[in-house]
Amino acid sequence: MRKNLQDTEISKQLILDAAEIEFAKYGYAGAKIDNIAKRTKMTKGAIFWHYKNKLELYKVVLKKSVKRMREIMKNVFATDETIMEQCKKGILNVQKEKAFEILIQLGKLDNEKKLSKIARAGIQKETVEMFGDLFEVMDKAKKQGKLRADSNVNDILLTMVIFMSGFTQLGTFSNMLEIDEAVDCEAATEILFKGLTYNQK
Repeated sequence: MRKNLQDTEISKQLILDAAEIEFAKYGYAGAKIDNIAKRTKMTKGAIFWHYKNKLELYKVVLKKSVKRMREIMKNVFATDETIMEQCKKGILNVQKEKAFEILIQLGKLDNEKKLSKIARAGIQKETVEMFGDLFEVMDKAKKQGKLRADSNVNDILLTMVIFMSGFTQLGTFSNMLEIDEAVDCEAATEILFKGLTYNQK
């Protein structure tokens, strides 16, 4: 019995790993269960035995992505660097993750309003908790005098959210403006934090 439970968990993890690759590359609409089955060397039936449909699998992958981003931010806030340096490192580390690619693809679901709403509702609790963590750390830094007294923690967090969510629209604007160059995320993050560091004492 234990072996069966262990095998089930291993199978579910294999499916999630393959689904992450598929959803990060193609988004929800373009992802194919056939491709996930090929990567795992399982049948589609086996995948649907663990996850009842593509949307349920997508929601599990999204939750895992938000959890991973939360872990990254917790790790950078455990360092001795300044609060803005920690935020900058957190954003740079998140950008390198497959989890971030999956969340970028989520932003492209806006054309499918109903699906987008269902997918977002599936990760709302985890997202609220992650931003609660960030607010708590920055509010504590302000109370300790590490941020200027007139700094608005909500505005700082909102600026970072706008910056990160802007990546979901990069393809659209690059095409409209006929920009062929790849975006240097590190350089863009550096520019953002030159401004945000104004809030730091």
